[in-house]
Parts: sequence; C-alpha cells; structure tokens
Amino acid sequence: MPIHPPSIDSLADPEMLAHADVLARSNQGIVYRLVLDGRELAVKQAAGTGPLLAINRHALKREFLAYRRLEGVAGVPHCLGMVRGRLLVLEYVPARPFRDAAVEPVFFGRLFEFMRQTDLNAWVKLKYGGYSGVSEADRALLRRSWLERVLSRTRR
Repeated sequence: MPIHPPSIDSLADPEMLAHADVLARSNQGIVYRLVLDGRELAVKQAAGTGPLLAINRHALKREFLAYRRLEGVAGVPHCLGMVRGRLLVLEYVPARPFRDAAVEPVFFGRLFEFMRQTDLNAWVKLKYGGYSGVSEADRALLRRSWLERVLSRTRR
C-alpha cells in the first residue's frame, strides 16, 4: 500500500466518522463526507459482519487499486489511500448523486455497447498478443475505433 499523508491515519479513530455527513448507504458500505486539515474528503467504509464484511473489504481494496491505476485521469477523484485496509479515502467531488441524476435510457444502451465492444477488442488482442494473425472468426468481433486505427498506423 502506498504511503499517504499522516493526517488520514486519524480516520482510524471511530470518532472521526461519527460526526461526518453520510452521503450514501448500501449493502456494501457507507460513504462519508468530511473535512480533514481543510480538505474535503469522501471516505468509503465496507459494511457487514463476518464473511460479508471480509468480502466487502476485499471489494474496497480492489476499488482502491482501480483508483491508483486511474490516477491522473481527468474526472477521476484523487485517491489519498487506504487506512488500515478498511477505509478508502478520496478527494470529495461535489456533484449530483448518481441515484438522482436524470440520465436518459439511451445513455445506458450506448455505454453498454461501448463496454461490450471494448471487452471484445481486449479479448481478441489478449488472445493473439496483438491484432496480427487474428482468425477470420475473431476478426469479425473486432470494431476498433478510428483513433485505434490511426494510432496503430503511426506505431508501425
């Protein structure tokens, strides 16, 4: 786990979250908003007991690793780290909660198609170690974006 500012270690004290605003609750956990050292933070804590808590903490650790991989990507909150393997600490980004967002159904259709196609392209690329030597059956699954096509030509 990466080194993080000492101030977030204070979040291990249950009193710190007892006075924080609760942004959301679910079966997986609770999201809090609080100010620490003048900085607004979102803190995610896994919920449950026994095996369910272990599963939710594991999911939180995987989310932490995903945030680390996305560090520096525009629109992705900065991850300050994990506290004792049980709290994920992120910069707070003021926005309308997803549950309250007015998202058109067509958005989800487009998003699903994009994710499905991205997954197929990744599967073919992984299977063949690139796009050369791809069988005709697998080539039918590929729909590379215009940007991928242009970039592949410039790399040659």
